[in-house]
Amino acid sequence: MNKGMRFPLYNLLLCLLAVIFCILLCLCFQAAEDRWYLKWDLSPDRLSALSDYTTEKLKSLDTEVSVYLVHTPGTHSSLLDLVQETLSRMRSINPNLKTAEVNPAGEPQRLLSLNGSTLVEEGTLFVRGSDGTRTVRILPSELLFSTRIGEEIYTIYTGEARVIGAVSHVSSPSAARAVFLSGHGETGEQDCTSLSLQLNAVGLRVITANLSNFTAEPNDVLLMIDPRTDLTEREQLMLADHLDRGGAFFLSFGSGTPVSGLSRLQAVCSLYGLGMEQGWLVENPLETQRYIDRVEWLNPRLEGDQSLADNLSGRLILPNAAALSSPLYRPGVTLERLLSTSGRAVLHRDSTGRADQSAEGDVTGGFLLGAYAGNSAGMRFLLLGSADMLRDGEWLDASENLDLISSMLLRMTHQEVTYSLDAGVKRLPAHTIRFPNEQVRIRTSIFLLALLPCILLLTMAAVLIKRRRL
Repeated sequence: MNKGMRFPLYNLLLCLLAVIFCILLCLCFQAAEDRWYLKWDLSPDRLSALSDYTTEKLKSLDTEVSVYLVHTPGTHSSLLDLVQETLSRMRSINPNLKTAEVNPAGEPQRLLSLNGSTLVEEGTLFVRGSDGTRTVRILPSELLFSTRIGEEIYTIYTGEARVIGAVSHVSSPSAARAVFLSGHGETGEQDCTSLSLQLNAVGLRVITANLSNFTAEPNDVLLMIDPRTDLTEREQLMLADHLDRGGAFFLSFGSGTPVSGLSRLQAVCSLYGLGMEQGWLVENPLETQRYIDRVEWLNPRLEGDQSLADNLSGRLILPNAAALSSPLYRPGVTLERLLSTSGRAVLHRDSTGRADQSAEGDVTGGFLLGAYAGNSAGMRFLLLGSADMLRDGEWLDASENLDLISSMLLRMTHQEVTYSLDAGVKRLPAHTIRFPNEQVRIRTSIFLLALLPCILLLTMAAVLIKRRRL
């Protein structure tokens, strides 16, 4: 090449065209990403990736559902970014899912229609069906769940589970609620967060209410977990009336439940052939293969519908369990045995002693741990002999407990039964990139987007200069 050749103008134009081409290519990729979500999630737990459960639910969505995110422009947080990523990926699967951001300062009328008030916390989500009759509000605090296991604190992102549950709820033709009853010392939703999240994810709307002033809807399932005091006469009549009208009731008790002081509640149970025994059940170590060192952690046998056993991947764990009384025949009521012990279990009448030692009054034999009653009017009554299996605790590492309960409650509310649930509940990493404000994040993003074209431009310029010197 002639060393005296001047730097041609077309080489400079070629560099500029290459940069313009790269910018246009980036814009095309951005538009495609917004439409089909082409990002790769390289985080250890794939935080923005959707589970198979959520994907299948979205693909079957045949009505329009809108998700509104309350977001003030200029604000930023790691949780907000994660929620936006989750919504973008959901929207890419089914165009029936519409997403929009609501500026609380600029759109007060929209907030008023969604919430009934303009005072809404930043980051709140609203999920609304196509007819506008059902709206589910998800607070930012409900998108994170923290628990301690040993010495380590785990922070779990539950945004995907909450949103897909709300979408299922507002799009279902027969939406149902799971109502944690209060007023009698019962275990509440705050102590059953894993169960509550599971129920939300499968499409049940979870609320808390006091039985004395609550009017149940026909498709509500009432949950009473480990009551400590008896019903009033008025509450007894209200509960019996709910069941007579074809309602659903889930009662769970355990070895510490003061059964002898719950005469009115026992009377309601007896109307449908069910009842509770006072005492503490332990299992013969020879009858279990896993919890030999904890004989009070029962591994029950599944009876009746054997499809339950086929769809549970592991073992159920019923800690601190008590026995159901022998079912009684009631005209028009069908009883289904669900869970039982082996024929060598022991019922300690005195639950204050040691599980592995015999005492006066002990009874040996096979005992019923769970039963389901129903009738032609649509009444559904589920009675389980372990309240601790529903509480947050170390035994809840067995998700089969939650799978069984959620599937039974879905059955009681005439919803589609899902035995194995994976709604994208993921642990957040301990170290994430955080920006002090939105301006810093935008500047960083612009810098990273401009870095590649600049590197390309400098490389091409260096090559041309080198060729000029040859």
